[in-house]
Amino acid sequence: MTNEQIIFNARCELMENGLIGTTGRILQMEMEDGTTKTMPEPEEIHTYQFWKTERGLQVKHGEHAICTLQIWKCGKKKKKDEEDEDKEVMFMTKGFFFAPSQVEPAT
Repeated sequence: MTNEQIIFNARCELMENGLIGTTGRILQMEMEDGTTKTMPEPEEIHTYQFWKTERGLQVKHGEHAICTLQIWKCGKKKKKDEEDEDKEVMFMTKGFFFAPSQVEPAT
């Protein structure tokens, strides 16, 4: 499963549990069995770093992550010998996600 799928599934679950709202847009999805499902699009959730660097927002003081997810991260495996090359590796790590209601303009 990709990070996008992991995060989207978490957004849907958070919306169903009333922890986040909706964007106001409607999604129409085709299910594996061929049926169509219509649902409101859940609000976006992002990591602290995304809110800060991509949106210029700061997580409010004292806020805790609305959810913690195991997501994929790309890294480099250091070489053991001088003859070896650094290798890119994918691994699972914890990501802490915050909702739009938990951020404010950076000061």
